[in-house]
Amino acid sequence: MTTPASRVTAEKSEVHTGHTEGPWHGDGEPVSHPHDAMIVIYREDGTEIGFAHSREDARLIAAAPDLLEALRDYLFAEEIDDPSVRQSELAVARQAAETAIAKAEGRAS
Repeated sequence: MTTPASRVTAEKSEVHTGHTEGPWHGDGEPVSHPHDAMIVIYREDGTEIGFAHSREDARLIAAAPDLLEALRDYLFAEEIDDPSVRQSELAVARQAAETAIAKAEGRAS
């Protein structure tokens, strides 16, 4: 039997953006670059995504997939007709947003 919550999860997972899937990380040490020291932004498997000139920029860029997903979750939850499922999904989206913001600000654990 398909419950409203399981249908919501299945529908959310159907969105594809074309960008390199997250999570991304940008918390390493600066690396040598011909023009400046750079922070590598990478996936969990070590694949390089790009470079940033500062740790702050690297954290913000690395948080982009998480921020995008949290916003999509929020917008999706707003469209749910069933009030109890909507509230549950909004709570999940809020937690995802708080976690993504903390990552972007360098407060993530």
